[in-house]
Order: sequence, then C-alpha cells, then structure tokens
Amino acid sequence: MVRFVHLADLHLGKEWYGIDRTFDIINCFDQVTDFIKQEKVPLLLIAGDIFDKKLPSGEALESFFSRIKSLLEQKVKVVLITGNHDWNKLHEVFSIIGSSNPYLRILTRVSRESPVLHLDEPEVQIIPFPYPERGRWEGEVYQSQGPKNVSAKVSTMFGGHLRRAKSYLNNKLPSILIAHMGVENGLLSSERILSLADEPLLSQRDIPSWTTYSAFGHLHRKQKIECDTPSFYAGSLEKLDFSETDDEKGFFYVEIENNRVKPEYIKIKSSLMYDIEVRSPDKIDSLLTSYPDIKNAYLKLTVFLKDSDSLQEVREKVFSMFPKLVNFEPIRLEAESQGLWQPLLSYSNPLLAFENYLKEKNLEEDFKNTLIVTLKDIIKEIEEK
Repeated sequence: MVRFVHLADLHLGKEWYGIDRTFDIINCFDQVTDFIKQEKVPLLLIAGDIFDKKLPSGEALESFFSRIKSLLEQKVKVVLITGNHDWNKLHEVFSIIGSSNPYLRILTRVSRESPVLHLDEPEVQIIPFPYPERGRWEGEVYQSQGPKNVSAKVSTMFGGHLRRAKSYLNNKLPSILIAHMGVENGLLSSERILSLADEPLLSQRDIPSWTTYSAFGHLHRKQKIECDTPSFYAGSLEKLDFSETDDEKGFFYVEIENNRVKPEYIKIKSSLMYDIEVRSPDKIDSLLTSYPDIKNAYLKLTVFLKDSDSLQEVREKVFSMFPKLVNFEPIRLEAESQGLWQPLLSYSNPLLAFENYLKEKNLEEDFKNTLIVTLKDIIKEIEEK
C-alpha cells in the first residue's frame, strides 16, 4: 500500500492588511505534521506556493525548514514543487541552510532528462510539473499572442512532458502527477471561476488517464477536477483573504492499494474570518451576540451610515470592540430623497472593483481580458516594490 499526504499553497510570509500571516499558516502546517507523525505517513507531497514571495523572509524560511527537518528525522520523504509565487531556485536556498537530505526532493523546473522521480518505501513514481517560468507568457507576450494561443502552448508543453514521463514508468507501480497549474472551470472562490483572463490554463483533457492520482496546487479552494483519473486541488492550507471566509481548509490523505485510490480530505482548524454588513450603527453591538467568537476573527465590516451618524464615533467604536478588525468600510446615505448610497472608501480589492466595472461596459470579451491582465501586471509590480 502507498500512503501519502497531499497539500499545497501555504504562502508562508504572506502580508495582508499589514499583518504577517506566517504564524497563522504555521499553526495550520503543524496540524499536518502532527497527523503525519501520528499516523506514520511515509510521504508528503507539497504542490507549490510554499512561500508567498520569491525571496521569503528568514522567519518564514526557518519556520518551514524546522518543520520539514523534524519530518525528515522521522524518515518521512518530502517531495515539493515550486509554484508561481516561489523562487525557481528555491533548492539553492534550502541547500544554503543545510537541508541537503536524501529524503527531501525540491523540484523547481520540468526536467527533460529525468521526468520521473522513482521512490522506494513507499514504492511509487512521481511525475513533477512545477509552475513554468512566467516570462514565457507574462505581460506583453500574453497580450500580443492572445490567451488562447498561450494556453495552447502551455498545454502542448504539459502534454510533451507527460509523454516523455510515460516512457519512464513501470506500469506495475502507482504513479502520481504533482502539478502547480490552473485547470479550466476551476473555482477560485464561491463566486468566481478561473478564466483565461487570469492566466494560461490546462483543460481537463490534458490530465492523463494513466496516472493513479493527480495532486494539484494553485487554486485555493479544495475541489475535485472532473477527469478520468482521481485528481484534486488540496486548496490553500489557511484562509488567506476574505474570498476564502467560508472555505473548508485542510489536506488530502491518500491510500493506494491494487490501483484503487482512496482519498480522504482531513479538515484542520484555520483562522476565523467574517465579512459582515451592518445596515445601521445601532446594530453593531448585536454582533457580539450573533457571532460569539467575533473578537478572535479577522473581520471585514461594512457599516451603513445616515447623515446624522458621526463617522469618527463609529470608527472609534468598531476598532475598540473588534481587535482583529482589518477592513472597515463605512458607506453613507448621501440624501434620503435621492436614495443613493455613496461609499466613503473604495474597494479594498482593486481587481474585483475593476472586474465589476467592466461588467457594466459593452466591450468585447477579449478586450476585457486584456484589460484585466494589464491591471494584474500593474498590481503585481506595485506589490513587489
């Protein structure tokens, strides 16, 4: 029997509303490592985006490394691939801090020479597909060639890699594809489906039917990929923003025996998040009753104000009541006779605001996609400065 844990998208070092989320994420990762040790699971697969930035902070790096080291000491094999947030030379960073270990494999690029990683104890074959170098389709390349053409090229690259890998496989042994890519119709959140406007995508048809299991990372919501082989996104390990407020968080524990696959999703305790709208300042106090744990939750609070309400008093009240309030959005009724609400603060998510704006415009879909890609590049450049 082959047993392993599949997780993805830790995003260690993520900063959100000025808060370093490393402590929250490590608390979630500790629940995974505790499970592995308790159940004596021999293999851990991490499908990319271990860190949120190309060059992680020393704290994020050390937090992750110390946990991985404790698994290696228990003879747990760890195989990880890099995602779009990770540095493609991450293996060099780990070697600098002394993580050279036969039980640890860090795969940062697609290898033509060695497309399959053969393991023993458990005896299994791993086909890694880290996130390809973004320079092949970023910015002007993506816009000039068109999303469909770029996705076709990525699909061709993916298919070529799998064909090479298949020739290296022992058909008597289980094989696992581990990849960090988007797949068509994948759910980004409860409201939004991944589209070509976001990035190049694979189709469900690209996922091979001859692998035993496919372990995907990249999308933060846990979900099954509709294809011919058991294929799953594990989702992010921790809630990383308010789009994930209602998402379950956890990891997959998988058993393979006689080519029968039994995936089990193990839920973990992640951070509480609430996105609440209050129609009047008079209703604020009732939140403590309606949400007994609200003081322990990251909170986005929208409050509607009448002309007679003091914004300063309401602001002071909510920040004193809720210690983890990170986003306060007051909205004032400009004039009752007009019946119009005028936001006092703009959207905290400029990309979402822009997408909502484009919905009202009579523009061709390809042009809308180009505009969204351009804004994503601008936001990325600003955040990396």
